[in-house]
Amino acid sequence: MAKLKESFSTSEAARISGVSHRTVDYWAKTKLIVPSITDANGTGTDRRYNFDDLIALRVACALRQSGTSTQALRKVISYLRENGYPKVAKCHLLMLGSDICLVRNCGQLESALKHQGQGILSFMIDISKAYKEVKAEAIAIAQAA
Repeated sequence: MAKLKESFSTSEAARISGVSHRTVDYWAKTKLIVPSITDANGTGTDRRYNFDDLIALRVACALRQSGTSTQALRKVISYLRENGYPKVAKCHLLMLGSDICLVRNCGQLESALKHQGQGILSFMIDISKAYKEVKAEAIAIAQAA
């Protein structure tokens, strides 16, 4: 298996994350997503991003496209970084009204924006799973008759 690079240029970060080069630069200058390895140090120097920064850029891009404000982006990205991307890699973000929630599994939702880390009473049903199970049982009963 190929080994990941340890650092990525702004151009590489833009290409991998789907964020324009200009936006990556702007987010770094405004401290929304600062490169973890090396920030620009004057004209002609390049920022260097790590893998977690690329994840932050990709998530921020998706949230921005959904209409999330810059202030909310700051909070959510900060929350995800504090939790660690490896820990949230199998999670989903869900916009629920005016909140953005981290979905750890079908039974665990926590606020990533308004009340960070606070559990949210939730109940989700996997309808596709229910459909398949009911169909399989119905077929089994029909075959047994």
